[in-house]
Amino acid sequence: MVMPERLASVVPSSPESSASAAARVVAAPVVALAERHPLAATIALRAMIDFTLREAPSSRYGHAARHLAACARMAERIEDWRAIEAREAYVARLRAEHGRKSGFWTRTA
Repeated sequence: MVMPERLASVVPSSPESSASAAARVVAAPVVALAERHPLAATIALRAMIDFTLREAPSSRYGHAARHLAACARMAERIEDWRAIEAREAYVARLRAEHGRKSGFWTRTA
């Protein structure tokens, strides 16, 4: 669990860098989930990818591309996707919704 004091210490006072700091704080528990709970980690990473492509500046695309690569690695270990889109369907939806964001897609190649 991320402690409020820890979060407060890493989130800077300027709004421009707060998103970056918050992403670092959120990413740490996701990495910890990946080994034993790849579906949960995938869901969390996808939320960060979706947010980045919808609302974040293009300077965040590299992080989103790395998250997508991590999802691809974890997909091999997920046997039951439950009600979550399988990897291929998720990537196809991303391409349909964000296909023109070449700054992102060139980083996923």
